[in-house]
Amino acid sequence: MRVLIDTNVLIDHLGQRAPYFAAWEKLHAMQVFGDVELWVAPQSFADAFYILSKAVSSEELQAAFIESLGFLNVCNVGQAEVLEACKRNWDDYEDCLIALCAENINANYLLTRDASGFKQSSVPCCTPEQFLQTMEDEYGLIYDIT
Repeated sequence: MRVLIDTNVLIDHLGQRAPYFAAWEKLHAMQVFGDVELWVAPQSFADAFYILSKAVSSEELQAAFIESLGFLNVCNVGQAEVLEACKRNWDDYEDCLIALCAENINANYLLTRDASGFKQSSVPCCTPEQFLQTMEDEYGLIYDIT
């Protein structure tokens, strides 16, 4: 199963933000066990850097990026996606690019803490916690991180 994580979920991971980091640890465990592929849009790294650099040094952030690239897949965004996002004319251009990435990788879910920005997405959107509950309910996958 493929999931694309939105920028806010990437920030939860990189910033180890409570209470959201607990769900992130379970997502990472799912990836390690091969139950899910975690994907991210390239612009999410730039956005995460901008937000987190107020509290963390550039060197530390870039080291965290390198570490996360060991288990995160990065989708491609090029001229076609930039143009398509313009044509779709969403209120939030960035969310549209994220949704296009999810479509391009044939994601099963787009994980975000702001599903309201993705109402027009063809890929189902939910929070990481909702996704984990769905995996437990539908597939019996339970990850207890202690």
